Amino acid sequence: MGRGIAYALCLLASAGFVFHACGGDRSDAFQRPEDAGEHSLLPIVMTTELVVGANRFTFQVLDAESQNIPDAEVGVRKAYLGDGDDELGPPQEASYLVLELEALETVVDHRHPDGSLHVHSTPFASGLYSVPLEFDRAGEWGVELEIGYRGDRERVPLVVTVLEDGATPGPGDPAPRTENHTLTDLPLEELTSDPQPDAGLYHETVADVLASDRPLVVAFATPAFCHSRVCAPVLEAVKQVMASHAEAGFVHIEPFENLTDPANLRDSPFAAEWNLPNEPWVFVIDGNGIVSASFEGPFTVEELEEALAGAG
Repeated sequence: MGRGIAYALCLLASAGFVFHACGGDRSDAFQRPEDAGEHSLLPIVMTTELVVGANRFTFQVLDAESQNIPDAEVGVRKAYLGDGDDELGPPQEASYLVLELEALETVVDHRHPDGSLHVHSTPFASGLYSVPLEFDRAGEWGVELEIGYRGDRERVPLVVTVLEDGATPGPGDPAPRTENHTLTDLPLEELTSDPQPDAGLYHETVADVLASDRPLVVAFATPAFCHSRVCAPVLEAVKQVMASHAEAGFVHIEPFENLTDPANLRDSPFAAEWNLPNEPWVFVIDGNGIVSASFEGPFTVEELEEALAGAG
């Protein structure tokens, strides 16, 4: 899993939406988090894995009071940093995606398997920015965001690590044939922390659906115990799409077990089969058992609908 994303680096406001260097040498412009300066507009990158090929790069933009900004102009450019020829490419405009954030009040304080107490106190924002990024080789890349908002402009050059292959299954990879628990094995309250569960997500195993040659959506999310507080809206989006797609299989797997005893959660061995570093993740799998799309973190209903249509 590529966790080499530096969140806030060399910052320099500029007049107009024009990209300039943040220093004399382009490679020096892309700095690590410890070199971050003062800033008024800060992107918080949500994507933790970038691989060779197509990627969905998502982030939030916060103001100086750490409030989410939904209507900034954001241009994104990238450059490979490994060969000295690190000129930035043309900018791509990031889109702001509005998320449905119902049921966040159901999240509870709890203890994770490592013994740490996780206290939820900060509300999550109502959306995120997204831009498709394609990388043609592994290694260190510079990704520069120029953010415009109400007369302020910040350029944020980020250092990211692009992997040849991701640890989690990605498009083109065979999906693990997981024999997860279903309602045949456990009662509903031991299968999900969703306060309004849809039993349709717990009738089949991943292996069952794959054996039937149907497209499949697999959601790894824990509404009550989510690190990021976005598991509930992610699962709501999955349920909404499921309601209109009887031809596909839908499976929800909690990343934790022992859900009825929050003080003693255990990591799920079923989630471990997918090498997930965090939650939530959603995978779309075609009728041949091959991953056709994956979403780390929040997404819109429209994005999932489009991905499922492509898995046909």
